[in-house]
Amino acid sequence: MNRKTRIAALLAAAGLAPLLTACEGTTQNGKGPTEINIATSIDALAKAPQLDQNGAGNFAPGDRFALNIAADGFESVLKDYTIGSTELFWEDLGLPDAAGTVNFSGCYPWPETVREGAFTFTAPSTADKDLLLAKAVRTDKGSVKPVKLAFSHALHKLAVRYVSDGSYSDEELAGVVTSLRALSSCTVDLEKGEVLEGTQTAEAETDEVSGKEVAFLLVPQPKDGVALNVRFKGIDKTFLLPAATTEGIPLTRLEGGKTLTVELTVAKDGIRIDASQIGGWNSQGNIDGEIII
Repeated sequence: MNRKTRIAALLAAAGLAPLLTACEGTTQNGKGPTEINIATSIDALAKAPQLDQNGAGNFAPGDRFALNIAADGFESVLKDYTIGSTELFWEDLGLPDAAGTVNFSGCYPWPETVREGAFTFTAPSTADKDLLLAKAVRTDKGSVKPVKLAFSHALHKLAVRYVSDGSYSDEELAGVVTSLRALSSCTVDLEKGEVLEGTQTAEAETDEVSGKEVAFLLVPQPKDGVALNVRFKGIDKTFLLPAATTEGIPLTRLEGGKTLTVELTVAKDGIRIDASQIGGWNSQGNIDGEIII
């Protein structure tokens, strides 16, 4: 990577450009190996390096992700890619001469154990470990154009917000304890850069979290397997998600890259689910309901 290219990449990584846009591949005085330039972006969905309040952003210099490279007739290769320092050259990949096009995909953070191009991801017990995937993009072998990897958030964000009808103060609502029981693991196809449908397994309960606003990251899954546990002032309640949002939109799955926000109104005679909306990442709707204490 020449000096101009390095400066452009560092400026982009620092947020001075909307994308880590590298210059086109270069050679030394028109000769020598052809460099592969990786341009990354992160969709506005969840939590990762250098993100704003909506989840959009970029990787920063030093951030490390797994780069999967695959072509027909060629065993896929998993490369350790670090923003601002990794240099890749077509000639070093050992691709067969017959390879006309090559697929690039990405994963953050680096997967622990990869077997046959896939790995198992287990969601954290608290919302502190996100999973970002860049779906496979195809480029011509030897191309000098940047490989543009768009990272999206693979998990679903379930947010719970408690409000009072006037019976309780914000300080009291801060004592509401919430946990979830849901499927906790899934299989990720690295070559495709996506979660494989039907691989969600291992039901588990999250840690209990106190607060008037809490959030959990879940693997994509059917909504029927998700139970919301609420504990407040000596009362324990378990709630299941309804079949539709308040707008009448069917709610069958908690989809990756989306947020479902459940708003619970706490009153002396009960807790009402006033709204459950999906927003911030991508919108999935609202839900009304009532919980009696």
